[in-house]
Amino acid sequence: MYEPTVIAAAPAPRRGRTALIVVAVVAAVCCGLGGVASALRYATQNDGGSSVSPTPPGFGVAVRDGVFEFTVQSMTCGQTELVNGWLRATPQGQFCVGQLTVSNIGSTPQRFADGNQKAFGPDGKAYAADTGAGVVANGNGDAIWNVVNPGNSLAAKVVFDTPPGATIVWLEVHDSAFSRGVRVWVGG
Repeated sequence: MYEPTVIAAAPAPRRGRTALIVVAVVAAVCCGLGGVASALRYATQNDGGSSVSPTPPGFGVAVRDGVFEFTVQSMTCGQTELVNGWLRATPQGQFCVGQLTVSNIGSTPQRFADGNQKAFGPDGKAYAADTGAGVVANGNGDAIWNVVNPGNSLAAKVVFDTPPGATIVWLEVHDSAFSRGVRVWVGG
């Protein structure tokens, strides 16, 4: 005897997620087609089931990754040299300098390293931090490789060497090399 195969109906799509992705795509197109992947990634990772599109974190908004809480104050590009007393750094292209505060909100010490931070242009290109230029920008090594004990904070300048005329639209902050990270909108 023949028994028919029953195929279950696909679950109904989540309207909130669909609306959020549509809004993210429209916003990404306005910022340049290279930002589509960044906007979609943010939309799908931060949906939370709401039908209202969340505003991505930006300047002055505290974000958390692991035991660190990061607040990005500024991102300045176009610097052709960094000078701090007798310390000097010259970029291959131009320096983009992000000013941020890092606070340990956990219960264990954690090492902050500028090399764990990433920057992204509107075309999706990723840029690594330039630790040598970070020493010049900060005046010492404290803000580029320092243990932050619970309850303590530090101010850090993270430096990226980018091509001339490039801009940074996302700063991805990490409490360690293996953490997921959180993206902060820094311009466009």
